[in-house]
Amino acid sequence: METEATAGGEVFKGTFAVMSGTVAPKHGGLVDSHAWTGGEPSPDWSKVLIDEPMTPYCYHAQGFEKGLKIYTSRTGQGEKSAKLFGRSSKDYSLLAFATDAQEHMETHGMDTVFYMKDPSTSEMKNLFDFHSRFTISQTEAWIDLASKDGTFDKYDKKNLKDSCTWLMNHLDSDLTASIRPFVRGGTLTGPTVWMRIVGEVQSDSIRRLKKVQEKLETLKLASFKGENVREFAQSFLDLCIELENAKRLPEDVLLTVVEALSKCTVEEFRIDFMSKRSAVERFMRETAGKDSATIARMSDRLTYRDLLDEAKSKYTSLLDSGLWGPAGGSGDKSGAPAGFLTKAEVNVLIQKAVSSAKSGDKSGITCYNCKEVGHYSRDCKNKPADGNGNSSKPKKSKASWRTVAPKSGESETKTENKLEWHWCAHCKEWRVGHGTATHDHNFKPKEASNGKKGPQANLAATGELLGGGTLSMSAGAG
Repeated sequence: METEATAGGEVFKGTFAVMSGTVAPKHGGLVDSHAWTGGEPSPDWSKVLIDEPMTPYCYHAQGFEKGLKIYTSRTGQGEKSAKLFGRSSKDYSLLAFATDAQEHMETHGMDTVFYMKDPSTSEMKNLFDFHSRFTISQTEAWIDLASKDGTFDKYDKKNLKDSCTWLMNHLDSDLTASIRPFVRGGTLTGPTVWMRIVGEVQSDSIRRLKKVQEKLETLKLASFKGENVREFAQSFLDLCIELENAKRLPEDVLLTVVEALSKCTVEEFRIDFMSKRSAVERFMRETAGKDSATIARMSDRLTYRDLLDEAKSKYTSLLDSGLWGPAGGSGDKSGAPAGFLTKAEVNVLIQKAVSSAKSGDKSGITCYNCKEVGHYSRDCKNKPADGNGNSSKPKKSKASWRTVAPKSGESETKTENKLEWHWCAHCKEWRVGHGTATHDHNFKPKEASNGKKGPQANLAATGELLGGGTLSMSAGAG
């Protein structure tokens, strides 16, 4: 019969086989006699915390033809181009596989059975994100108990089987062969198979997590080609998420971020993050001993995600303006060496950055989502339509405006990024500290101890502005 069903706030029309007296799922609901499942369960497992299905695939169709189509979609049976996960997958990490698996379970209303109660907090946690908080034996015992004591109904039990089939269909032959013998009595369920996958691929032991923490603390921007901040930020974020989910995230992770980014060889970027250290240290002092709920309510709350988003925004801005030296672009070949700033220019940047950090001023912050100034991406009200953090706005030209001379009759003074710039005919570019008339003809780049010139040599001059020594230490590891 032709009927309608609701999912995700939308109404879908189609032909469904409707049986009178359809029993409502314990962890889902009924819409015009159509059963659906999915969503995070309440702590007492009496219901789920959503009022309608996430997608039309969350409905349990009745009848052979409709049932077969839904089953095929739920289990991935017959997929010709399924991406397989294995212990040696270099381009498909466990984190990426977990993300894909969780998305599939939520889309098809099978995610409820992957939740367990955290024994330390009594909060409901899903096994994809928080597998490190549970053991395989705990998971097997819970699934066995819930299946026998009535916690799981027939819909949940079907979800246990179908989710298991999807997971097994997306493993390579080697990993599949390793997991099957561990399943007791030949009974497979999605949650137990997932925990077996994790156990085969990685260990959540203290020693392993300690190695992850060491990797986080020693991650260097210089290890990424062209000092690619986006790639560095993603690697840093992945490590933080893993440690955070395992409750092993270092308390000084904010300082770790700032210190790593402060070793960049691009002057403007490095100075910006060096100036944030005092703000980070102040925030850490203010939050010492406070619980997470109290910290979350603080107006000046700062997280490692904020710092990484800000770093990516700054990197993109400099890259699009042609001012990112390590990227290997054509850059500016005339005038002062690329990446070089005079003492006056460095002083202006330091004062501006320090002033903003002390006052909590966000006028210099560019949102990584919408590219607008004045807020972090977490507070953005203009999320991009594609939902993946990519702006739909056209990219800026990579030609540097700093080398474009003013036309005849135009002013030789302009404001960019809230700084006053002056055109210098001798340097053949716009400068912060001087113009054509005030150009110092005796000014020459200082040489570093190895006799080289450029950004590293200029570091000594910048160090003098800060009292000596501070910047030279940062550069050494950059």
